Amino acid sequence: MISGQYYYFISGLPRISMEDSTLQLDVPGFIEQASTQLSPSDMLLLKLLGLEEVIAILSSLIYKEEPPAGTSGFYPKGYWQRFIEFVLLKLDTPTAATPKEFAQLPAFFIQHTMELFGMEERQPRLQFEHNLYADLYPYVEALKNGFLNAWFAYRRIARNTVLALVGRAHEKDFAPWLVGNDELTHLLATGRGADFGIGKSSSIFDEYLRAYEQNSVLQRERAYDILSWKWIDDHNFFQYFSIDRVLGYFAQLLILSRWINMDINQGKEVFFDTLQTLRNSFTFPAEFALKQKK
Repeated sequence: MISGQYYYFISGLPRISMEDSTLQLDVPGFIEQASTQLSPSDMLLLKLLGLEEVIAILSSLIYKEEPPAGTSGFYPKGYWQRFIEFVLLKLDTPTAATPKEFAQLPAFFIQHTMELFGMEERQPRLQFEHNLYADLYPYVEALKNGFLNAWFAYRRIARNTVLALVGRAHEKDFAPWLVGNDELTHLLATGRGADFGIGKSSSIFDEYLRAYEQNSVLQRERAYDILSWKWIDDHNFFQYFSIDRVLGYFAQLLILSRWINMDINQGKEVFFDTLQTLRNSFTFPAEFALKQKK
């Protein structure tokens, strides 16, 4: 095997689609296979991929609220419960050594959680999550892997766009919660008009604006994940057996797993309604079309 190319591993992975209602290979099973096939450095990249969604899991445990559906696989609920116990120990015993299972986490996870528990009056959950997102996105975008760079930049822009659209609709001051210093983020924070003055300069904004026009929150969330799925297919179109293909597959598997863990019949019904609406509002390239099962 040529270094960085995973022919046999990728060839053996089952095909997945947003239409699937069951998983041939679930997230833990994928991770188990990947651990025997990927190099240590590439496994670390795979672990980083799951950090964005676990911020909500960690904060739900701290604030004793219902955790979101899904898991990154590397970081199940029990992992974060042990993490919280370690942080509390660290506050009482600053010299306590960091356990091996937390040593590969970016340092700001421990830093922000310690700061939170050290406060006399705990900051709001949204602020805690924002602090983590504000450090996570630039951290991963600065790495050398092409897929992670682009994926986290895409996710940051998408998240900023949704925050801006929801905030404006409810007349909330959303600008402090945006992450990034790029021109698009600046326009979202300060722009006027229905499109914040962005126009057609950002395809991501344009697509998410159309998705936001869905009638229900569930339809919108499904539309956002369809767009993310399509972005991965586009980005990895010429990546056949590289680590980027593995990372993209894992990102899509996480998306699919999250929906399958929800109510399946309701999820499929919403998906096909959403997909039809998306097709009527803008066109996917034919090679990336998602077809409804007969």
